[in-house]
Amino acid sequence: MKGATIYVEGMTLRQISEKYDVPLDTVTHRYSRGIHDLDGLTSTEFLKNNKHRLNIAYGNGKRFLEESIDRNINLDELSRRTGISRSAIWNFIYNRGDISSVRLAKLCGVVGCSMDYVMGLKN
Repeated sequence: MKGATIYVEGMTLRQISEKYDVPLDTVTHRYSRGIHDLDGLTSTEFLKNNKHRLNIAYGNGKRFLEESIDRNINLDELSRRTGISRSAIWNFIYNRGDISSVRLAKLCGVVGCSMDYVMGLKN
């Protein structure tokens, strides 16, 4: 059975994503959280708010996020360049799950920081 198509102001979520240049997973996530208006679905303020992102990250993921923000590399770019799912990276950054050393090495290679720094073994 095919899923129902969701329309907001005459457009599907995919069309909204493409027209307003907001990642589809972000639009879908916001819709599932109860945001059903075009302004809320397309707001880029939260996406660009690195201070907020750093405030909710902690542990080893926070160190990694600081480095990726400094180098202007977002989760989509990390996922594309490493082959690691965006959700796995997000879970590591926000301390919702562990990541293997092999995956961490790939991420650190893209960002240009050491695994020792991310793991808190050196400053």
